[in-house]
Amino acid sequence: MANSNEAFLKNILGKNGILLRRYARGEDMAPVRHKAIERDIKSIGNATTTIRDLKNVQDVKIIFTVLAESVARRMRNLGLKGTTLSIYVRDKNLGSFIRQCKLPAPTNVSGELIENAMRLFIANYNWKLPIRSLGITVTDFDFDFISQFDFSKTIEKREKLEKIDTAVELIKDRYGSYCIGRGTTLID
Repeated sequence: MANSNEAFLKNILGKNGILLRRYARGEDMAPVRHKAIERDIKSIGNATTTIRDLKNVQDVKIIFTVLAESVARRMRNLGLKGTTLSIYVRDKNLGSFIRQCKLPAPTNVSGELIENAMRLFIANYNWKLPIRSLGITVTDFDFDFISQFDFSKTIEKREKLEKIDTAVELIKDRYGSYCIGRGTTLID
């Protein structure tokens, strides 16, 4: 098809014949778009209602860890890094609130999501009531993060953490989701 006569293809297939010939020749003029833009993804999040009330910061960290790992994995699978983190907290009497913060840099590292979620939680919850439900959402994706280059130690550390997260995901994919995890999630 790539070497066919353009007039011949147009005669048989109409204007689509010309388009198919161009595609066959590798002449697609459409701009390259990020796969998340193509799907119009605005946020990635996860929430859960716990089987028992959460009564201390350690319980909350366990749940935020599980949620952050799930969100970070989905972001990495889509090649995304977010710049805004939101947490959702609902207490035993169904009172709830949402808080958000800007992240220091675009990220999809689960440890950074956990750290910022805990910081937001500790600053905003007074423990008058136990917690029943928690959620984490990341928004404001930075589609240009690949071009932002920095030689600082922070970037080196983030890249190392991304590699660790990716290695853990590969192990979970191969041996099952419960074969490896953070020690903090083993406490009950």
